[in-house]
Amino acid sequence: MHPRVSIVIPCYNSQDFIAEAISSALSQSYPNLEVVVVDDGSTDNSWSIISEHSDSRLLFFRQPNQGACVARNLGLKHASGRYIKFLDADDVLAEGVISEQVAHLEASEPDAIVFGYCLNFVGDTANTQPYPKAIKNVTDNFAVSLVLKNILTGCALYPIVCLRAVGGFDEAVTSRQEWALNLKLFQSGFKFQYFDSMIYYRRLHDSEFRISNRRHQSEKEIKNLNTIFDSLPECNDLDYLAAWASVYWRVGRYILVNEGRQKAKIFFDKAKSLSPSEYKKYWPRTYRLAVSVLGLYLPERMQSNLVSLYRQIQYRKY
Repeated sequence: MHPRVSIVIPCYNSQDFIAEAISSALSQSYPNLEVVVVDDGSTDNSWSIISEHSDSRLLFFRQPNQGACVARNLGLKHASGRYIKFLDADDVLAEGVISEQVAHLEASEPDAIVFGYCLNFVGDTANTQPYPKAIKNVTDNFAVSLVLKNILTGCALYPIVCLRAVGGFDEAVTSRQEWALNLKLFQSGFKFQYFDSMIYYRRLHDSEFRISNRRHQSEKEIKNLNTIFDSLPECNDLDYLAAWASVYWRVGRYILVNEGRQKAKIFFDKAKSLSPSEYKKYWPRTYRLAVSVLGLYLPERMQSNLVSLYRQIQYRKY
């Protein structure tokens, strides 16, 4: 008997994408799955698109807008599967991936979490772009690697017992939600195993409703990072603290461009307090060189302009 897999899809104002996400889940070749869709108070046509489906494997629920973490936890509450796959409403699962990940999981240690990588795409899945996948190669210390490099929402297949053991997603976390979850799972003793498989297509678009597109605000960002950091067990490993310092510094770089030096200094000071002598340890070599030559501000302005130009070119194609 194949163990049941529950694919949980939170949705908020994703009328242009939700049908394709649901279709990619229901069309999986795996013989024992259910798809649990939670509409998080959409104000567009998402709910009518969701509710017009008649497949018996599809369950759908609606709640007032409370955020993706609350929606995923509601989906988790109603899921009956032994294994859980999370899929965002604007993304698309690769064909046959549930069968592949279940096989990996069944061959792994009990209650291990298996994960692969995704491909970015713009317009349709024929226009893919590589997404960096080498989390296992960041350092030999997986705890450090997990701090430095996220496992995106749809990449992992989770045993439900792992998720329930840590209480699911932290509903106080407003961004970097899957990162917070994976850190909590790892710190709780659960093992992660990487398999070099493409799991899903991650859609790039300029909708305001995609969390990664929202403009970062320093007050929210520092509160969110502190919430995640403070929720984890205290650790005095120097490499681990240097990795966290790198995260605070990286966000500070964005704040520097968008809100100025004074707001960015909050993040830079936090990085230095976590790892006074090693906060630069995980800086990219090119960034280290640029700062040494040009100072802190100019490299960020140049990079921001280039990224903005690249995104405009990509989105205008489609």
